[in-house]
Amino acid sequence: MAIDELRSTGDSAAPPVPRRVFEVRGAEVGAWRRFLPGAELRAEAESRASALLLDSFDRRLRRAGLDLAVLAEEPRVVCRLSPAGRAASSSDGTFELERLPVFAWDFPGAAAQRLAGMLEARAIRPIGKHELTRARFAVLDDQAKTVAWVEEERHEVGGERAHDTSVRRLVLQGVRGYDEEFERLGRELERVPGLVAVPDTDFDASELLVPARRAAGRWPELPADVHAYAGLARIARAQLAVVRANAVGTRAGEDAEYLHDTRVALRRLRSLLAQLKGVLAAEEHAHLAGELRWLAACTGPARDLDTLLFELRLTEPALRADLEPALVAFEHERARLQVQLCSELRGARARALLARLRERFSGADGTRRAGPQAERPFAHLLAKRLGRRQRQVVRRARALDAHGPAAELHELRIACKKLRYLLECCRGFVPRAELAGAFAHLKDLQGALGSVQDAEVHGRLVRELAQSVSAAAGPRAHLALGRFLERVEHAGRTARERYAGLAASFLAPDSRAAFESIQDTLAHAPERARPRPR
Repeated sequence: MAIDELRSTGDSAAPPVPRRVFEVRGAEVGAWRRFLPGAELRAEAESRASALLLDSFDRRLRRAGLDLAVLAEEPRVVCRLSPAGRAASSSDGTFELERLPVFAWDFPGAAAQRLAGMLEARAIRPIGKHELTRARFAVLDDQAKTVAWVEEERHEVGGERAHDTSVRRLVLQGVRGYDEEFERLGRELERVPGLVAVPDTDFDASELLVPARRAAGRWPELPADVHAYAGLARIARAQLAVVRANAVGTRAGEDAEYLHDTRVALRRLRSLLAQLKGVLAAEEHAHLAGELRWLAACTGPARDLDTLLFELRLTEPALRADLEPALVAFEHERARLQVQLCSELRGARARALLARLRERFSGADGTRRAGPQAERPFAHLLAKRLGRRQRQVVRRARALDAHGPAAELHELRIACKKLRYLLECCRGFVPRAELAGAFAHLKDLQGALGSVQDAEVHGRLVRELAQSVSAAAGPRAHLALGRFLERVEHAGRTARERYAGLAASFLAPDSRAAFESIQDTLAHAPERARPRPR
């Protein structure tokens, strides 16, 4: 992101003035002046500005095409949100806040909703500081009229995520009515050794930041001839890497996404173990499945409250102000759950489970405690289990309309998740384009069912936790909870209506054909001549 406060402005309705931008690579400061012998220069006062660059540790805003910078910290924080790699303009978002933002809901109204769609509950932190020093010179003609401007820029970006480096640039900016002078000056600057013409864009400070670390646990693409134990082991190691990468953040409660990512990884592993019976010995399978079920139960209450708090914090300012006493009470409950969660995660039982999972899927003892399906081609096993799960989802979706019991809709949602996890295992066996269609149908259906379940869970939590909101909070807080509960119920009804259309789409012939094609591709995958689990 560039700092644009120092840049000259003009009539926004008039055509933009021309600009030429050069990067200074090796030339001494001010060397360009010797190449304009016929021009008189008038130096303006040197100016300085700085911006604190913000993003999540995994650079979610940047990946969404946005830059966020703090332009002033005293007496109030001024933040600007603009398209990545371009200086902010009057059409971008500038926000005056009381303190440095940490979450999406620290922003006002529409900006909070927009950012929440990208960040979810992920915290944003300073990732670098951009400092700009600018020396400005007016180029005068023989009548002392300004015919162009030349600006020397020095950009320095430092911080924990920065390369601690600087970039020097020279910007030639025209003046309306003096196009010939602008073109002449541009040609003369092109002759300056060490000046390299670059595209006319504002300086992108984020380019000097260290790239975001690759996310742990990216779903592996397996070789087509891999056998069941080796395939499951590689997938398991990827999910355990996610758990390990999020362990510190989960225990510290830095933001809700650490716990969420941990739960997703454990749920994937638990689901695949349940659906791929026979890859591990029966006794080992039963033990790991039971312990993963216990760990999921430990993390569930905190996650449910996280999703409720997320929705409460994103309500409009007037309602949120009335909800504040309830938020305080709910946050106290979340803090209590965090202590309980940390105790479980640090306990001997959880540590023993994770150690056993790492040992079981390390690849070092491929034949030990393997089941009868261990050496079967993984693709062939997936084809069978995928077909079985897809038929189950079809049966349940046909039997359930939008007014079906919430518990049965939730069971369908769980079945959809299990089917999706099996689809994710198909990477490497099935072309991505072929998988994309099946993923799209399933993802939308699962999303609608998730919204139905969220409404059920949030409604129950609000009713339970409302008792913890003291009478001293006043009637406004309880009335606000009632209004919020009405919204939750309305969101649930809307999600049910959406489910009806998406279920019909999932049951349509083209969706079913996509799954059948994937199963056929898996069934015809090659088989390794000498199976040997890894």
